[in-house]
Amino acid sequence: MATDHYLQDAIKGYPDLAGRFARMPETAIVRIFSALGWRLVLHQQGRLLELEKKLCEIEIADSRSSDPNRRVYARNWARLYDSSPGARGTHPQDSQQQSLLLEEIKAVLKDYYGLLLPLMELTSKAAPNISDLEFHQRWLLHPDRGDSALIGEDTQVWGIPGDPGSWAYDLISARARQAPDPFSDYIIGILRDTVPRWLGSRYARHLFPFRPNFNECGFHEQTLRRTTHIIMTAVVAMLVYSPIVVLYAVESTSRRQLLIAILVLVFLTSMGIFTKATRSEIFAAAAASVSHELLRFLWTKKANRAIGSPP
Repeated sequence: MATDHYLQDAIKGYPDLAGRFARMPETAIVRIFSALGWRLVLHQQGRLLELEKKLCEIEIADSRSSDPNRRVYARNWARLYDSSPGARGTHPQDSQQQSLLLEEIKAVLKDYYGLLLPLMELTSKAAPNISDLEFHQRWLLHPDRGDSALIGEDTQVWGIPGDPGSWAYDLISARARQAPDPFSDYIIGILRDTVPRWLGSRYARHLFPFRPNFNECGFHEQTLRRTTHIIMTAVVAMLVYSPIVVLYAVESTSRRQLLIAILVLVFLTSMGIFTKATRSEIFAAAAASVSHELLRFLWTKKANRAIGSPP
């Protein structure tokens, strides 16, 4: 395609990096400069506070004025509007103070909202996936890809691999990848980063061509999700059926009780790792598991007494 050909021939630096952002929005990671944005918001907030205080003083002065027109400004917006310089008729300078100040407040408030609302929206976005950020860091340093082409101050934005404190604190991604649970995020990271590195760049490009025209290897998002789902299904099945096999093989009652306690602990730990369960949900699952095993123990003990066997 013509666009792919253009991106493939892009020179090292911003053109090549912009083309990669277009191809992989998950790694289109940039700063939002939140500290600068909040600084401007605070400046406008301070200015609005001064204007608000001044408006209250003028409103009090107008309400106590000997001019009957000024005394009704607080109760008749039309009369207040008629006192503005753009309205018909001539008015004393004092009668125009409130209308002029309101026009100034409107302009400053518009700038204030124009700064505040986009900043709030940007800061509410999820942070970039760490795996995507590290993948982007390695791409920037790879001699066949980014090749450290950027030489300005922006080279420090994304940091270096393996150093969490080296990248900027206010990064966002055009399409932040959100894993359904921590374990899936770990598996996706292995599939996307570790597997191609194990196989070597030459074999990985042939087995997993992500962008053949760009000599890049990798996995599509759908492939990563599907493979992770298969692995998760296998792990869950193993966790569900392994206790049955283990308890069936153990005949001693005391050993069974010990294994049940261990398996409950493994189940709750797995619930915290493989899902996004909250503490209250984990506590409810623990209470249900303990209650079930306690009832099972009491029933077994009662049955043993009924048949005359030792507990």
